[in-house]
Amino acid sequence: MAFAPVRRTLPLIVSIAIFIALVPVPLAHAVAPCSRGTVALTFDDGPHSTHTPKVLDLLAKRGVEATFFQVGNRIATYPGLTRRVHARGHRVANHTWNHESLPSLSEAATRATLRRTNTMVTSLGLPRPTLVRPPYGATSSRVRSVIHEMGMHQVLWTTDPQDWRTGRSASAIANAVLGGLRDRAVILLHDGVANSPATVAALPRIIDGARARGYCFGTLGPSGVVTPPRPEARTGNATLTETKPGSSTVAYLTVRLSQPTSRSVSIHYRTVDGSATAGADYRKTSGTLTFPAGQTSRRIAVRVRGDALDEPREAFRVRLWRASGAHRAAPVGWVRIVDDDPTPVLRAGDTAVSEPGDDGTRTASVSVRLSAPSGRRILVGYTTADGTAIAGQDYRRTSGTLRFAPGQTVKTVDVIVLGDALDESDETFRVRLRDAASATIGRGTATVTIRDGNPAQPASSQADSS
Repeated sequence: MAFAPVRRTLPLIVSIAIFIALVPVPLAHAVAPCSRGTVALTFDDGPHSTHTPKVLDLLAKRGVEATFFQVGNRIATYPGLTRRVHARGHRVANHTWNHESLPSLSEAATRATLRRTNTMVTSLGLPRPTLVRPPYGATSSRVRSVIHEMGMHQVLWTTDPQDWRTGRSASAIANAVLGGLRDRAVILLHDGVANSPATVAALPRIIDGARARGYCFGTLGPSGVVTPPRPEARTGNATLTETKPGSSTVAYLTVRLSQPTSRSVSIHYRTVDGSATAGADYRKTSGTLTFPAGQTSRRIAVRVRGDALDEPREAFRVRLWRASGAHRAAPVGWVRIVDDDPTPVLRAGDTAVSEPGDDGTRTASVSVRLSAPSGRRILVGYTTADGTAIAGQDYRRTSGTLRFAPGQTVKTVDVIVLGDALDESDETFRVRLRDAASATIGRGTATVTIRDGNPAQPASSQADSS
């Protein structure tokens, strides 16, 4: 009986354990992009026919820039790869001609190996390298002095994962890099040694892991200082439906950076007329967008005004200018305004005219009206049709096209009425509208009445004569 309490409490313990296991464990808060700073990837000993292209493809896929310290005689062997490194946006730097240990060379020999490599690079049409990495990291005050006298800068590293060691695994390389991250770190990697396949395999984990820890990847500037990435700014477009007269709505255009960066980015913007004009269709707008470090999206708001005109789709532009910390890759966005006003209606009105005297003429004017002003150019055809009045006898047959300029609401069709000396009843003919463009025909037929103007002839009589 001594174990009875244990047996009674065991189900309760199991239930509590299951409950605890089912409660979700809160995840650690994600680190804000670039909040920890910027690091630079560097690659030594290339170019290599196999490894360098794979490194370039991985960097392009993840949007990372790097610096390649290349050996002169390898550049001479694979000049196309060096051109490709530059074309992908990376910096080409000097790693001597034959991978010599510079402290073992004379000043003249040091200058010669560096100069020969620079000459090889510029012969490809690329910028003259300004950065030097002494092979093996071997340097001295004399070496630094020669580099300085040549107008160049020596660059070493802060993190060496020893990826150059034969047999060093991709996992060990990635762990060493991620464990040594800090702001402004210069990471030493190799794309031209026997163990470079392991470096290629470790590269995705290095990039993704560093970003997850809040680091950006920059490149080395002309003086060897780690420089934050300079993203591309692209402006989106917006389409919205116009509102009623006296009201307005807001068009939002999103400006995006191609990647986060560890410094603040500012971009000025302003609106520019297109078929839509400031004041009439939208409110002229300008200002500055500020992207805090790590942020990649901001919006521009422009107020669009409504009106009562039926009109074509209109548009205006929003232009980016004077960017700081970013390139303006797509500096123009369009705002398209879709009209919401109904198509105006055409109505032809009846009229009457007194018949002129014998052999005279008079003009009958038929008014054609729009139900509302339009912002479009409106066309409508017209023609006359006989009634009791006959063309050629009572009026002159007429046809043509009325043209309403934007804003006009009234046009007239003029028909010549012919006179005669007959005493007759009032006569009529019609004016018909047809084939309207940018408007609909509501009342498409007008009646023209010709009122007879001849007096009745008195009855004649003859007296009897004897």
